[in-house]
Amino acid sequence: MPAIEIICPGQKSPSKYRGIPFPVLSETKLKSHRYPSHFQEDFDRMSGCIYHLGSPCYKGRRGGFFEAYELLSPKCLDQKSAIYLEFRREFLPSVKRILKSLLQKSPTREIVFASDYQGSPNRPRRFDRIPLKQFWSLHRTKKLRFNALYVISENEGMK
Repeated sequence: MPAIEIICPGQKSPSKYRGIPFPVLSETKLKSHRYPSHFQEDFDRMSGCIYHLGSPCYKGRRGGFFEAYELLSPKCLDQKSAIYLEFRREFLPSVKRILKSLLQKSPTREIVFASDYQGSPNRPRRFDRIPLKQFWSLHRTKKLRFNALYVISENEGMK
C-alpha cells in the first residue's frame, strides 16, 4: 500500500485541514506509516510536522495507520508496476491546497513530499529542490515517481 507523507520542516505545531474529502493526519513526531520506510532516516534528520494523506475510508480516524491507495487515479492503479504517482482528479484540488498552504507556513519555505509504495519497482530516490510549479508539471506528465522524496520550494512570486 502506498504512503504519501509531507513534512513541513521547522513547523512547531501542525495545521488543521477542514473541508478536505480525505483524512490528513498531522503529527510532530516525524514517523512514516510505511514499514520499512525508504525515507525514515531522512525524516530522523529533520524536525517539524508530518502530514499523512489517507484514503477517504479512514475519514474520522484520529490515529493509527494511514495509506493513500484510494487517492490515486485509476490509470495510476492500473499500472502493472507502481511507477508513477497520479492523484485522482477529484482529490487534486485538495492536495494542491495542502501543499501550497504548507509552503506558505513553512519557516524554511520548503516542504518535503515523500511517496513510498511497496509494490513499486522504483528504487528509492531523493530529488533536489524543485519549485511547486515543476512538481505539478511532473504530476501532469506522469513523471512524478513512487518511492521518491522531493524537496519542494516556493514558485517565484508565490505569496
